[in-house]
Amino acid sequence: SWAAVMLGQGLEPRGYHPFVDNLSDQQLLGLMKEVKTNVSRIVTASPSHQEFLASY
Repeated sequence: SWAAVMLGQGLEPRGYHPFVDNLSDQQLLGLMKEVKTNVSRIVTASPSHQEFLASY
């Protein structure tokens, strides 16, 4: 991921997006759960690394 690349290069965020300041803790928690659900769904539907390589 880009986050891993950037962190691996020693580049760290200086802050966060101000949009978050407009969310309640419950809204933020709900948003993060939605992100987790979507990432899990995509990972589950994706081929394994070995399967992907074997397709070429």
